[in-house]
Amino acid sequence: MVFAHEFAAVRVPSDQVIDLARLPEPLRWELAYVIQCRHDDRASRTPAEVVGRLVSFLLEAGVSTLRGGHEQSWREAFTASGRRDSNGRGLLVYAHQRVDDLAAGSGWDAEYPREVWQLRRLAAAQPPLDFTLDRATVAAPGDQTLDPAAVGHRCRAQKRSAVA
Repeated sequence: MVFAHEFAAVRVPSDQVIDLARLPEPLRWELAYVIQCRHDDRASRTPAEVVGRLVSFLLEAGVSTLRGGHEQSWREAFTASGRRDSNGRGLLVYAHQRVDDLAAGSGWDAEYPREVWQLRRLAAAQPPLDFTLDRATVAAPGDQTLDPAAVGHRCRAQKRSAVA
């Protein structure tokens, strides 16, 4: 019990506090999920001030969810708002992708029926590739069935040739 009291006495600086209370639901939960994902990825820091600027943008835009629109439309809306914050724009795009991926599902079972695949949803690479793959460019002419293993092999071969 002593430990809890000592911890409660520590004040967190206001520039390290993330306040999502002003956001409507489900946007509040979506952004909380995104912040947790960003922490779990451990790929980059997400300062509270960047999240605060994103919250301000979302409030001004009047959106209630990140699921609407396409990635490019989010980028354009952020730029059109007059913001020149590349960190905020990057977090917005990341947030849209993560929420969209959560809603759409991941893995071959979820991605295979789609005409255009988001390779990041296949978790085939670490870090996930942020590419799309149109089934028409992978299939042999007249081939209407695609074997996921064969497609994965073709993707890896294309990646190796692009890197070389």
